[in-house]
Amino acid sequence: MWISKPYKQFQIKSDLYFKIDSEFRAEGIEIPFPQRDVHFRSSDVPSQNISPELINSLSNLSNSLATWLKENSHNQTRQDKNKDIQSNKVIKKENSTPNEDDISH
Repeated sequence: MWISKPYKQFQIKSDLYFKIDSEFRAEGIEIPFPQRDVHFRSSDVPSQNISPELINSLSNLSNSLATWLKENSHNQTRQDKNKDIQSNKVIKKENSTPNEDDISH
């Protein structure tokens, strides 16, 4: 498609895509999302053909992921404890008896 205002190409393209989508929806036309499922069976990949470099890389990746998960679960636990402490402070404050300044006469 040729346009007379190339600087507006992205707006024109966007408008065109929205118009096509609108017309397709009005006519009940659906375009399926392309996908492919790939299934690996462990027996399909002989372990003796895997390079030591790949095994080492996968091992390092696994160790890094385990370390990251451990650190972040610890951080999450700390954040949860801080939230609990703050919640308890709010609850205690709400349940405390009002002082003279809080009561309007």
